Amino acid sequence: MTPTPRLTPALAKRVEAALLSLQSALLGRSLYGPEHATLRDHLAHAAQGLDEVLQAAGPFRVVQIDDRVVVGSHRLEGSPRLVGGLFKVLRRHSADGFAVKPGVDSAELQALLDRLDDTAEDHETTASASRHDHVSTHVQLLRLDAEEVEPDADAPVTVLQTRQTVGDLAPVWTGIAEGRDLDPAQLGRLIDQISTAARLDGRAMLPLADLKSHDEYTYVHAVNVGILAGGLAQAVGLPAHTAYDLTLAAVLHDVGKREIPLDVLNKTGKLEEHELRIMRRHPVDGARALFDMPGIPEVAPVVAFEHHIYRDGSGYPHVRPGYTPHVASQIVQVADIFDALRTDRHYRKAYSVERARSIMIEGEGDQFDPDLLSVFFERVVTHSARDQDAAPRCAA
Repeated sequence: MTPTPRLTPALAKRVEAALLSLQSALLGRSLYGPEHATLRDHLAHAAQGLDEVLQAAGPFRVVQIDDRVVVGSHRLEGSPRLVGGLFKVLRRHSADGFAVKPGVDSAELQALLDRLDDTAEDHETTASASRHDHVSTHVQLLRLDAEEVEPDADAPVTVLQTRQTVGDLAPVWTGIAEGRDLDPAQLGRLIDQISTAARLDGRAMLPLADLKSHDEYTYVHAVNVGILAGGLAQAVGLPAHTAYDLTLAAVLHDVGKREIPLDVLNKTGKLEEHELRIMRRHPVDGARALFDMPGIPEVAPVVAFEHHIYRDGSGYPHVRPGYTPHVASQIVQVADIFDALRTDRHYRKAYSVERARSIMIEGEGDQFDPDLLSVFFERVVTHSARDQDAAPRCAA
């Protein structure tokens, strides 16, 4: 699909008016039925408004990002109303928005509402898992993709500055640890959000949310690493589908910690030798849990196993001499260690960005690929990380 055109503020306002008319038609169906004249008037008004914008600017997409509804590079002023109405229904159908092309008419908007009607007898609770779900010739439902949304330079993305995103990760980890099949739509939405934050505005990290409990931090750390690793993957020029898989692997890199007893995971003092052995088992446990799991890319168990193995083969688990970790594991490791250094520990306060950088540069060559570190600190961290209050404390 062609990129979203840069609509003028005036055209964005006309899109907003059309969306509110469409929302009125959708919400009014339960009261009046789909054929009521009032609803037909709302649909006609929506179709006319959209057509006027399409004639002036060409095809465009409307998507929800966190609490914003965005068209082109514009945040719509009516976002709160739309998020609580039309887009709430869209999300129930696994869609983050829709795309329209010139030629859309009332009948096609009616078809869209039919698709979103929760009262329809043949309604299914989950929509197609495809990224683009055709409703009609000129209307598509969309699942959010990091490459398909243009940022609004004046409105930082805060997709992940909520408890909800972190909360969404917990059942995914639990499902993997218990060997249950994952919901690909749920997992896809989660990684799309994280990928979008990495692409559009890395300022939405460090810390992501005011989460104080130790277990909650495990998930905050996982999401942080996903954002940072996804940003680095994009910065070094990996293809979109590869960066997507790597981001998912980054989010799941510590899933083996689900097997660590809480008294070990939560211990604030120095770990005993037997406790250290338990802690260092999590890469193997994570790789085993992810291996052959449907919906998990092949690189995920590799990253889970290797994320504590340095470029020279040191670290853990023990590997044969000359072993070199996968480049995806090296990318995730850079993100993992940076986030850990930026976190309060029981024995020290979080390091500043510059201090974390100097520590990691000391490991250039043996521990980290110098080129990866250079790109990370020049194009990912300098764009996104700021010396903020640290994220909550976590065990290594």
